[in-house]
Amino acid sequence: MRAMPARRRARYLARKKAHYLTLLRARLEEVMHQDLRLLSPTSRERLLRSLERMPREIPAELVAALHHRLLEVAA
Repeated sequence: MRAMPARRRARYLARKKAHYLTLLRARLEEVMHQDLRLLSPTSRERLLRSLERMPREIPAELVAALHHRLLEVAA
């Protein structure tokens, strides 16, 4: 199998990253509207840790709102 040319590979990876970010943002929007109290403590902790590592392409307002809701549920 031939190697993909650099320019084509760069376009492929950019599309792949954009698709991943779209899916991630949609999933975060879904989680935003869920009752977070229904999640197990382990799931809430994992979500909290993953929010700290969100890519900068995800809106900070969405991440901050989810983080705030998680802290409210934990309290």
